[in-house]
Amino acid sequence: MTTLEDLERRVGDLEDIRAIERLQAEYWDALDAKDWEGLRACLVEDFVFVNNTTGGRYEGREGMIATMQAKFSDGVTSSHHGHHHWIDLIGDGTAVSHWALQDDLYDAGHGGEFVGRAHYDNAYVKIDGQWRFTKMSLTYLRGEASIRKSSEDCANAYKVFMM
Repeated sequence: MTTLEDLERRVGDLEDIRAIERLQAEYWDALDAKDWEGLRACLVEDFVFVNNTTGGRYEGREGMIATMQAKFSDGVTSSHHGHHHWIDLIGDGTAVSHWALQDDLYDAGHGGEFVGRAHYDNAYVKIDGQWRFTKMSLTYLRGEASIRKSSEDCANAYKVFMM
């Protein structure tokens, strides 16, 4: 028989999972909107980002923000879509997830576009009732780039899209 305590725990778990889903959406929305304060609010201070495709590793929330500001400059527009995910609550106030990603980035200044398919493996912590990212691990499965200007611009566009 299910007890009231069991139901309360299950409802609490579902609320935590929904909050993590919302956090993931807020992260991508902030990135696409270049909302650096919104992005900052998603990450813990000692946040770590690992790009398994390029070998890039960024440690610290402020380092990540500075990197994203440089990569997503005024001429760059992006659209990130996450789906097909799972989230596991693994302990008191900690969780992990796996997300499929489709992203589309366009650099008007350099004339390049990149469309990618990737997976995110993330870790989270709940601090003062709010979920935050502690780590993101990104692995691209496939990416297509089209460059509409000179070969010099091609190299510049690649630098923008591949962190």
